[in-house]
Amino acid sequence: MTLPIVEVRPWRNGDLALLQAAGDSFSAATLTSRFMTGTPVLPPAYLRRLEQLDDREQRRWVQVALVGRKIIGVAECLGTKNGRGSAELAVFVADAWQRRGIGTNLVSDVLTQSLAAGMTHITALSTVGNAATAALLKPRQRPGWRVSCSTRQGVQQYLIEPDSSL
Repeated sequence: MTLPIVEVRPWRNGDLALLQAAGDSFSAATLTSRFMTGTPVLPPAYLRRLEQLDDREQRRWVQVALVGRKIIGVAECLGTKNGRGSAELAVFVADAWQRRGIGTNLVSDVLTQSLAAGMTHITALSTVGNAATAALLKPRQRPGWRVSCSTRQGVQQYLIEPDSSL
């Protein structure tokens, strides 16, 4: 039995169509966790933003995981050029590929890229009880980064900063 090869690479032109084609790989629960709203489909506004982001106004680092030509995961850091080194991290992985290290690899890549670009404060939001996000951002899984978490009104906010003690 041959295991599928997972490729992780930066977002590029043409990936929007691949993500739209893979839309049914992401359950309503997965999409609700990612977008923090009850959505059974990839939000059209999110898809437009991926394709039309003006790089003069914002900085973004987007990585995709693919098997063949099917996108199975997306991670992104998005910040403003005038945001004083701040960015927001988000990730989602197709249900059949969760708990296989895909999200960890995607997040590692976007964190590395954002650090190299000068980002020093990265936040990630999740609902309380989102075990996947908590596991993904465990400090021991993020060498070189310091991770803290606060909770307010049912939302957990993770702060990810470069660990200057290393």
